[in-house]
Amino acid sequence: MSITFFTQKNMYRIEPYCIYMDGHQIASGKTTIINILQDENALIEIESGELLTYLHTEQVRIVNPRDERYKGRATERKHYIVSFFVQFADQKLIKEIEVLAMEENHARNLVQERFKGLGISVNIAKLRSIIN
Repeated sequence: MSITFFTQKNMYRIEPYCIYMDGHQIASGKTTIINILQDENALIEIESGELLTYLHTEQVRIVNPRDERYKGRATERKHYIVSFFVQFADQKLIKEIEVLAMEENHARNLVQERFKGLGISVNIAKLRSIIN
């Protein structure tokens, strides 16, 4: 499993115990990865090979590279801001994520799919489009 996200400066792909920036491996090991991501205002915790994601940036663009339906149609995509609640253990976090999607349902599904299988429930609170 891997998570891909963008900060204002770089694109990161995180796999269990490895982090790649713009396609190149830059570090391995839990502590190093967390330190790098904290510098980028994001915190990814890795426990027993699972990626538990706490997004602490105000806007993180999520991409779904496996979604064949939308490949080659990037000009038709819009940016949406999705506000949602993350419930994990005793914590309830409210987050906003910028999503590049075809339409509102696609944006909603991308956010929900990103957390699927990680034991984190996501409830979409608000969805709005922004001008590119």
